[in-house]
Amino acid sequence: MLTALAVGIASAFSMKQEELQSIPVYVVNLKERPERLQRFKRSFPWPHTVWEAVDGRGKDIVYDSNGMTIQGLTGGEAGCFLSHYGIWKDAVKRGYSRFLVFEDDADCDVRRLNDAINESWKYDVFYASTNYVHNPGTVGPKLTKGFEYVFGATAYVVTNKAAQRFIEDTLIPGDKPPLDLFISSPDRRLNQAALSKGVHACKPRGEQSDSVL
Repeated sequence: MLTALAVGIASAFSMKQEELQSIPVYVVNLKERPERLQRFKRSFPWPHTVWEAVDGRGKDIVYDSNGMTIQGLTGGEAGCFLSHYGIWKDAVKRGYSRFLVFEDDADCDVRRLNDAINESWKYDVFYASTNYVHNPGTVGPKLTKGFEYVFGATAYVVTNKAAQRFIEDTLIPGDKPPLDLFISSPDRRLNQAALSKGVHACKPRGEQSDSVL
């Protein structure tokens, strides 16, 4: 039975619950952080798959369960990258046409998330979040040195086609940028979009939010 909070959240969505449930949902979570997962579950009562994150904290070299590693990143960044890489592979293997990925600290405005999900059907990748990251180099024509707003991995909808491209590019030898910069690179020429500039459906919990809730 849905709690009063869940019922309130559900009523904020204009789409039917059945439509949301038709999109496979993954949530990345470190098993050592169950409190973050429980907090996410309280705000997102719909079915989802909990994906155990690769813990790279404090490690010089990080491997996933299949021995895959990522070069050019800190241990934490590599663990984050490998966690999402595992989700892409699982979703492609299962034949999902599109799927939704959350970090467990996603703090979402449900009305804006609804807008993002409705808009996502037009694109290969649709981002419900943007992150303010330090970019020491240049990735694509729209990103320069310094701090940049980029499409973020906190919450995004991705098609099977785009996930396959992410997997292929991950397997190319060489250093990789942090996950946010990797997935939003314009070099793949995927059809990518987000909500209007300055409007965020989801942000990492704790960041200042422009949520209307």
